[in-house]
Amino acid sequence: MRTEQDVRRVLALREDLVPDPDAVLAGVRRVGARRRRQRVGAAVTGAAVAVALVATLPFVLSGLGSPRRAVVAVPAASTTSAPAARTPAPTGVRPPFAFTVDTARVAGFEIEPLTVNPDVQTAAIRPSGADQQRATLFVYKPGTNTRVGGDAMGWEVWTDKQPTRVSVNGATGWYTANEEASALRWEYARDGWAVIGSNYRQAPLTLEAALALAEGVRFVAPYQARVPYRLDYLPAGYVPFHLVQDTRSAGSYRSVVQLQGQGRQYAIDISIADGGSWPPKWKGKPTTIAGHSARCVDLIDGRRCAVDLGEFMVDLGCGGLTASELSRLVAGIRPATWSDPTTWSAVNTVFPGIS
Repeated sequence: MRTEQDVRRVLALREDLVPDPDAVLAGVRRVGARRRRQRVGAAVTGAAVAVALVATLPFVLSGLGSPRRAVVAVPAASTTSAPAARTPAPTGVRPPFAFTVDTARVAGFEIEPLTVNPDVQTAAIRPSGADQQRATLFVYKPGTNTRVGGDAMGWEVWTDKQPTRVSVNGATGWYTANEEASALRWEYARDGWAVIGSNYRQAPLTLEAALALAEGVRFVAPYQARVPYRLDYLPAGYVPFHLVQDTRSAGSYRSVVQLQGQGRQYAIDISIADGGSWPPKWKGKPTTIAGHSARCVDLIDGRRCAVDLGEFMVDLGCGGLTASELSRLVAGIRPATWSDPTTWSAVNTVFPGIS
């Protein structure tokens, strides 16, 4: 198992992609501490959580200071917010990389879908007209086991206060907060839970603000996440397990697709962010891949290459690929118009085997 020092070394080498390693490490430490307490020996699950923490940075509910006491939601005496008509929840099965949360403006905030995988989708919550994210919405697929070793993933807050029982559109919910963080969770559909958690280094949301946001979440029919390219080639056996689609602000777009391959030592990822120059402090050796200028470096988590495709710079986590596979993958990337997300391709048309 990799140590915290290993994680820190990876983040130091990938300084351009991970602007706040302490936030990631805080989340990793918290997950690790919870699982040690509960004696959960699931190494594969732990690795997946760590990858998701890095992939969604800085949109994870983490960095809540020194561990105190983990509060498990139990009934409390007080009740806030009168029952209202429940927001219609999606019916049927959500495709693994489709969103069911719509964009919305609620009580001075904007809600924008951000990441998705088969079990959970997230949305960024920020003040209207602002760039900095204030909170994150997590929406778990109905029936998803959101507990690991008895611990409620996604909505735990380190606080000494008991949670307050509330009503969200007529459904039972729980709110808890301290001076550093807040979280509101509620059952948006039968056996389906949603969570609104304040972001690291952002002021906790008040109960009133959290309730207004929760009651303003809009569910729609599933629609596929999108990526800014098509692929002519993908090595056999690789399938996505996590996707980031960040199109909140022109000039700061981001796209990440993480894939795992059967029998492969490393996962791979295709990451693109705004900027037409080499990543800052990139120490990779100049090379050429499929006729494109590139720089590559070997990291603890496998090889990474930044490739200049003209329309954008693509950063490939390619430790699981042979030189031939990498060359074919790069040669087969057909960029969309980066500045126009309406030209991006639905993920199920780009990666085989996605419904």
